Amino acid sequence: MTLGTALFHSLNTAAFERLDSRISTLQGRISDGTNDPRPSVDPGRAMQLSAATEQKAALARFSASVARASDRLDQADMTLGGASDIVQRIGEIALRAASDSTSPSERASLGTELGTLRKSLVDLANARDGTGRPLFSGFRTGIEPFAEGEGGVVYRGDGGRHRLQGSESVRIDTGLNGAEVFMSIPDATGTRRDVFGMIDDLARALTPTGATYAESASGAGAMTLEPVLGRAAERWSMTLEGPAGPARIEAELVAGALGPAVEAINAETAATGITAALNPEGTAIMLSAPGAVSVSGLATQPARGGVLLEADGRPMVAEGRSDDGLVAGFRNAAEHFADRRAELGAMGAAAARQADLLERRETALAGVLSRLEDLDIAEAVTRLQELMLNRQVSQQTYVRLSQSSLFDYLR
Repeated sequence: MTLGTALFHSLNTAAFERLDSRISTLQGRISDGTNDPRPSVDPGRAMQLSAATEQKAALARFSASVARASDRLDQADMTLGGASDIVQRIGEIALRAASDSTSPSERASLGTELGTLRKSLVDLANARDGTGRPLFSGFRTGIEPFAEGEGGVVYRGDGGRHRLQGSESVRIDTGLNGAEVFMSIPDATGTRRDVFGMIDDLARALTPTGATYAESASGAGAMTLEPVLGRAAERWSMTLEGPAGPARIEAELVAGALGPAVEAINAETAATGITAALNPEGTAIMLSAPGAVSVSGLATQPARGGVLLEADGRPMVAEGRSDDGLVAGFRNAAEHFADRRAELGAMGAAAARQADLLERRETALAGVLSRLEDLDIAEAVTRLQELMLNRQVSQQTYVRLSQSSLFDYLR
């Protein structure tokens, strides 16, 4: 095949350009210290590099999630620390309220302080994290989880617990919901109650008549019970004890209809020795027995605070809601908040362990990426020298050939 001069120059120019491009690319790789990432250069390495890069991105997402979980747990812990301090102070107020030496003016002062502490506790229960999401609302995030209702503070969140993905198989808890923190305090009877309702009971106990509230009452041979009823039906229960022994009495009552209670009491006469009858006005239950009579353990469904009935004129409250009962209840509340903080601490420790594990995985992966991405400088420099030598020899050969003429070949 015969090559013309123009084609000869064109082919050599293209070859030199390709050689210059390879040299320039290799010089850039040496400057960056990285291998050529193109699959066409090394398909196996490119596949490993792609997998390692995806793993690096996943680990970064997991680390960010664990960091957010840790921040949220720290904020929840600080919030519960403040709540615990408030509950402990309220416990001190309850203890003071139960003392017979507390004067009416001091009770009024304690009631004022209690109102301030209650508001502070509601504010803490509605605290939010750094992203503006409530700490104690469960899965419901677009609300104030605790709000004033007709019967006191109500919880509008749910029982969910937020979790974030800490790895391919691990989910990290980011806190507790408001129901388990503020709405499930074991009172003096072991019944689960909300801490705000307990505070409201204490506020009522600090009123001028609150010192007379009792959980039990007794009489010698007779007693008059006047239940405090509303228009809505309630399931009432109480323990009556007479000369023959005790019995649990249950009846559904509504204002103006005490007959079911009288029937329930008389149904247990053989067990208690107590008989019951309505007063002429039908507003009270008259108990009689050949011996001592006592009533205790008052409860309603749905549960409510305040005075439930008057026994011979003495106001009675549900079990665990008198001064003495509230002292024990707030002692339990302080222990409950301490337990919840300990639970948050365990969650924080789990998040810290997961963060440490992710850091070790990222370190190991960085070594893998380094082996795949980093250039062998010595080998690359050797290849560069070979290419530059090839270019120099080729250029010299091209120059010699391009300067030759027909007469040079005929000689």
